[in-house]
Amino acid sequence: MGQNGSSATRLVIVGSIGAPSGVKGWLKINSYTEPTDNIVNFKQWFLVDSGYDDCTDNQDIVPLPVNVLSVKNCHDINRFLVLIAGVADRNAASLLTNKKIAVERQQLPELSNGQYYWTDLIGCTVVNRVDESLGQVKNIFNNSANDILVIQGDSSGYEHLVPFIMDEFVLNVDLANQKILVNWERSN
Repeated sequence: MGQNGSSATRLVIVGSIGAPSGVKGWLKINSYTEPTDNIVNFKQWFLVDSGYDDCTDNQDIVPLPVNVLSVKNCHDINRFLVLIAGVADRNAASLLTNKKIAVERQQLPELSNGQYYWTDLIGCTVVNRVDESLGQVKNIFNNSANDILVIQGDSSGYEHLVPFIMDEFVLNVDLANQKILVNWERSN
């Protein structure tokens, strides 16, 4: 169920499980979706260990399918409380703390032209305007101002942090060829 498999079997991380809430098995959920409540709209969740990364092709991962029975809004804007089938008390809930929540890639809605899921950018080769390779996208994070591409250099191991700002730093994204063109100088 890794990234390089078909989109029907590829899992994408959409959230994580926090601490138990109360004694009846409720769990705090951290959503990584936008808007944050989209996480509760996915029909099937899979739980994977906290070390799982949807950016790698790991055939050893055995995801645990779970059914969400009930959802409550939490006071925190990015969190929800959920009750999962088979989790009836705090002890059972605590066993799921720090698991990641994944869904099949095919469950994600189609995006408009010029919009991208982070998971689709991971692994893309990044080149600049003079066709120098900067490396591959290894991670993406948000620094409150914008998304940042973390690009691991090919041979030097140097890491580039490129703001994902279209038409300023990111000039073109070609997902079919797994290539991103950027307005960025190579550091050695």
